[in-house]
Amino acid sequence: MSTVTDTRIATLPEGSNRVKVKPVVSGDSTFYSSFSPEVNVSIYSAPANVRYDGTALTWTGSSSAYEVTVNGISKEVTGNSFAYNSENRDFTVEVKALGNHTSTYNSKSVSEEFHYLDTVTELFVEDGIVKWNTVDGAAGYRIKIGGVVQKAVFKETQYEGLASGRSQEIAVMPYNESGNYFSSWSADKTVFILETPQVAWNHDLELDGEAII
Repeated sequence: MSTVTDTRIATLPEGSNRVKVKPVVSGDSTFYSSFSPEVNVSIYSAPANVRYDGTALTWTGSSSAYEVTVNGISKEVTGNSFAYNSENRDFTVEVKALGNHTSTYNSKSVSEEFHYLDTVTELFVEDGIVKWNTVDGAAGYRIKIGGVVQKAVFKETQYEGLASGRSQEIAVMPYNESGNYFSSWSADKTVFILETPQVAWNHDLELDGEAII
């Protein structure tokens, strides 16, 4: 039981709460009142696991509606995702669950900051190895070949696994999973790795004979 001096209480915990109220006069037992009828007040838990993949914000929570505030601009959304174009800029987001204000009530807001990692801008081939420029803040790099994102990630700024003898579209994106970082894919680059020559020796010739390529 709590005693408050206002006609509202802001300290109800998340989850289901059974609430009833009666007025009291502190220090004067000549005043008496009965409790009001009991009501059930359900406070939504704050959203969790707020993520951004460069195109959409997602989170977990049990409400069907949320208020999403990005850089001070709020919007009510249905479901647990919100499409957002950051225009490759850092941003701050707040998310809270919305109740119907009859049996369920708003959660507390949760706030996250997201930081943009610059796009890879220099993508080139040297001696059959794909290389690219270092991006500040990147923990590693993901590579996309022919539109397919490879499962492996790379700490170095190069990739040696391209098949030879055919043309392939390559793109690279930096990543850092130690915080709220996001980035975007580099421009696609068409790469053609020549077949490796096969060298054989003509044994029918003298020692000063010729190699056949």
